[in-house]
Amino acid sequence: MPHILAINGSPRGRESNSDRLLQPFLAGAREAGATTETIYVTDLKINDCRGCFTCWTSTPGRCVFRDDMPAVLEKIKTADILVLATPLYHFGMTARLKRLLERTLPLADPHIIKAGDHYTHPSRGNFNAGMVLIANCGFPDRVHFFALEEHMRQLTKDRPQSLLASILCAGGEILGHGGAAFDWYFKALHQAGREIVEQGHLTAETAAILARELVPREMYLNMANAYWDSRIKGEAGNLAINADKDITTGSTQPSPAINNSRPRGPSGTGAPPRNCREAVLGMAAAFNPAAAGNLKAVLQINLSGNGGGDYYLIIAGGRCTVHEGRSAEATTIINAPADVWLRIARGELDGAAALMQGLYQVTGDFSLMMKMNDLFSGPGLGKPALTRPAGPLPLPGMAWLSVAFLPWTLNWLGTSLHLNLASSWIAPALLALLIWLYRRFYNRPTWMESVTCVYFLVTGLLNLAGKPLPAATADFSGYLVLGAAWLATLATEEPLTAAYSRWNYPAGLATNPLFLRTNAIITAVWGEAFLFMAVTALGTAFMPEQKPLWLTLRYIPLILAGLFTAWFPNWYPAHVAAGSKKRFKLKHGPAA
Repeated sequence: MPHILAINGSPRGRESNSDRLLQPFLAGAREAGATTETIYVTDLKINDCRGCFTCWTSTPGRCVFRDDMPAVLEKIKTADILVLATPLYHFGMTARLKRLLERTLPLADPHIIKAGDHYTHPSRGNFNAGMVLIANCGFPDRVHFFALEEHMRQLTKDRPQSLLASILCAGGEILGHGGAAFDWYFKALHQAGREIVEQGHLTAETAAILARELVPREMYLNMANAYWDSRIKGEAGNLAINADKDITTGSTQPSPAINNSRPRGPSGTGAPPRNCREAVLGMAAAFNPAAAGNLKAVLQINLSGNGGGDYYLIIAGGRCTVHEGRSAEATTIINAPADVWLRIARGELDGAAALMQGLYQVTGDFSLMMKMNDLFSGPGLGKPALTRPAGPLPLPGMAWLSVAFLPWTLNWLGTSLHLNLASSWIAPALLALLIWLYRRFYNRPTWMESVTCVYFLVTGLLNLAGKPLPAATADFSGYLVLGAAWLATLATEEPLTAAYSRWNYPAGLATNPLFLRTNAIITAVWGEAFLFMAVTALGTAFMPEQKPLWLTLRYIPLILAGLFTAWFPNWYPAHVAAGSKKRFKLKHGPAA
């Protein structure tokens, strides 16, 4: 398998954007079976070529300098593929990388020959390595790479086929601030490494992805200029920032720039923000206009303490702009200590868990917080969130809870109307089994569906065997089984209602502590309602003269549980987010 020698010409070495691009590429190459080695020019002592030509005359193939270059030349000789990684400096490669290439003169024979339509020096020995260029620049347009591309063509003009690929990343600086928003680009780099090893070139699809703009140019310009504004110090030594200013454009009016408010930790090769301001500015690329749709909202973020500040985000018309100061029109307000917000942004603290612990508060329209994962999931490049369980039946998640109750509904109707055995027990058993098999094949059955299937298969077989449960026992046992099944899920990772309601929310919400706790409370209410119904069934059996009263009492918990379910999911998360001191001590989520 081929051996790849990568030479990183950035003065930043391992902390460079060049390395941020290079390493996923090399990982893909290794996955395809290649061996790889990376040389960081900044680690080496390499003298300038002094043009003495001793390596051509007195000591052919050997330079007079005894620095680190002879060892590099030996590595180059044995490489099957040579990868040059460099930032764009003055429209070309870095001086460090250029110095190294100039010192490869010993690999050439001094004689001049004609090769096609040009003259050249033949290679000394059998050096036939393929070449890959990986470059990034601070400008948002790929035209700035033209001179560097031409340089590479001149370096490989003796063997044009040896230039296997040129991966040119305009605006590459933003890759260190986008977190998971740029996973698509790093995956394409990984795929490029595989393709170079397996095919010797990039597929058109991979090349097209790598040529795609990381973010819209206007957005990049606004972010870059705002970043430099934040780094340039004023006369008093403070960062030169104007309050109530759109910090993405420098305008005092809302601008069309897009920026992200959601702090996000590092993902893949993304670098964490260094301060709260960078956490707000640096996540612009993660805003997803497609998820925003026609949303209009103003998110106020007030960060207290050392390194804090006040910011507000205006989301409207599929765009998001960031401003400093406080907005009188804020629809959702986040109040957080600066250190907490920065820890969340760096991925050191889970945002949902921090909210549950009261480390920061949210007031106003809490529904915006429920959309954060989708709103700031990247510019429409990720996979869309699923809205229903898999399978041919186009039923949303909560509809499957109604489906799970169908066997019970058939049984209740059959027994209350004194219908035959098939209608009351056999049909519910077959339906419960069919639902369970469908869910098992396409997803996974919930506790509700599994317990329902087992209950009706057992009772159905008993009826077929001529040993039916007495009516009172069957009535009591059904409600008892339902209540026990619902309450039992409180000891699992997912309360029963969460298994259905999670399809109504962003994909990442299923493990959110606040979401799980909200569903745990709702599940507990319904479980207790079913147990109360079991008690009324006992009351009917032991006090038949009071049957109308017991039947009336039986359905009151269902009505109350339904009203509670309609109200609680909207009230409770906002209640906790606002900083309520009251905590429910349940398994799901930390309790303060």
